[in-house]
Amino acid sequence: MTQTQSNPDFIKINILTKFHKDWIKTVTSTINILTKFRKDWMKTATSIVYTSDLINILTKFHKDWMKTINILTKFHKDWKKTATSIINILTKFHIDWMKTFTSTVYTNKLLTDTPTHAHTHIRTPDITRSHKLTMSLHDR
Repeated sequence: MTQTQSNPDFIKINILTKFHKDWIKTVTSTINILTKFRKDWMKTATSIVYTSDLINILTKFHKDWMKTINILTKFHKDWKKTATSIINILTKFHIDWMKTFTSTVYTNKLLTDTPTHAHTHIRTPDITRSHKLTMSLHDR
C-alpha cells in the first residue's frame, strides 16, 4: 500500500467517493423509476380523462337521442289522434252522404213524372213502385 492509500483521509475520501457514486446510481435509478412511473401514470390518467370524456359525450348523445325519441313518440301519438279524428270525420261524412244519396234515390224512385194540363210535369208518388222498392229493401 502506498503512503497516500494508507492515509486515513484518503480512505475517507475513497469511501465518500464510492458512497457518492453509489448514491448517484441510486438516485438516478430512482429518478428513472419515478420518470417511468410518471409517464405510465400520465398515460393512464390521460386514458382515464379520454375515457371519461368519451363516456360524457356518449351519455349526452344518449340523453339527446332519448329526447328525440320522446319528441317523435309524442308526434306519432298526436299524429295518430289527428289521423283518427280525420278518419272519423270522413267516415261520418261518408255515412251521412250515403244516407242522403240513398234517400234521394229512394225518393226519386217513388215519384214518377205525371203530365199536367199546361204541358208541365210534376212528380207524384207511384204506389206500385213504392211497394216494390219497400219489399226489396226488406229482403236485404
